[in-house]
Amino acid sequence: YSDFCNRVKNGWLFSGHYLQQAYSIDRDINRKIEQISHLRAMTQNITASFSDDRVSKTRNVTSHEDAIIRLMDAEEEANRQIDAYVALRVEITGVIDQVHDADERLLLDRRYLGYRSWGDIASELQCSIRWVHTLHQRGLDSVDEILKRRAK
Repeated sequence: YSDFCNRVKNGWLFSGHYLQQAYSIDRDINRKIEQISHLRAMTQNITASFSDDRVSKTRNVTSHEDAIIRLMDAEEEANRQIDAYVALRVEITGVIDQVHDADERLLLDRRYLGYRSWGDIASELQCSIRWVHTLHQRGLDSVDEILKRRAK
């Protein structure tokens, strides 16, 4: 949190970047889950040979163990990312909840926590996309003020 406060004080972390972090982590988690699925499939495809015939070729007796270790490491990393993602979503929700205007709050929630498109948000708010962009900027300005107060 202190690193976050320093970035806000130095003026190089803006509300849009702050709110966009959840989407980036979510995308990384999904990529990691795909990798885990691939590793899991690899561990299930490795089979042992129970034949009494001796084969003269060299084989890697630890390939299955290595695959399992890689799988376990990937799962631990994914769990760490998920924990960070949940904590960040809780933090972002807390910031969005401090925005006074209900429409701005709803828009920020739908866009940055629900990953909704501008068109979907405009339909839900029953307004034009142009007005959604205006509300979005107002919401970002509100979040900027909240983040600056928190960084003090």
